[in-house]
Amino acid sequence: MNIDHAEWIGDNAVKLCHEDPNEDYIVEAPRGGILWPAGPSPGYLCILAMVREYDEVTKRKPIHVIAEHKIDLVRDIIGTVANETRRLFCRQFYVDIGADRLHLHEELDAHLRRYGFGQIHLDMPYLVEWVDGVLSIQQWMTDGLLDLKHAPILAEQLSMITVEDRDPSRRAPFYAIDALRTVIGSYDEPERPVFRGIKKSGYRYV
Repeated sequence: MNIDHAEWIGDNAVKLCHEDPNEDYIVEAPRGGILWPAGPSPGYLCILAMVREYDEVTKRKPIHVIAEHKIDLVRDIIGTVANETRRLFCRQFYVDIGADRLHLHEELDAHLRRYGFGQIHLDMPYLVEWVDGVLSIQQWMTDGLLDLKHAPILAEQLSMITVEDRDPSRRAPFYAIDALRTVIGSYDEPERPVFRGIKKSGYRYV
């Protein structure tokens, strides 16, 4: 069932409210990942949050993708960020800030501040490289800690990606995964491989 809205309950936690109150549950640390439209690839925005209960096997908190948006125009990404900030209390977003995209970052930041969203933070991704992002996402999935029921576009792309698609030259069709890459690293603990400088083969998902 789709999420209708969220209610702020404090301590960086929100209650996700559905049409059926029995479906409501509490999550924490809502964060977003942004991919700007470029060439043949559309833009994309996803919102993630952690559930409060630890997984019994991994002793980690699962992540739910609680919203996703495929967006063709830059101006629509800016508006969607503002709307999801109101709806889901997401105030932390991650986006690549390369030299060719710096003006878009500045435009988004200026718009948000102009309309009273100065509390929103825009940060660089923890996982900059495409292959590191894919491996991290696949590890979350392998551990059963990534819920995609509110993200059909993302779920479809993750079902299609292959080992060969870890090559950066093949990332364009996987725009939703690329946006997820920008944010999912923020939920990694320091001891996970990507933060220990372990080479890519150090991941359990190979």
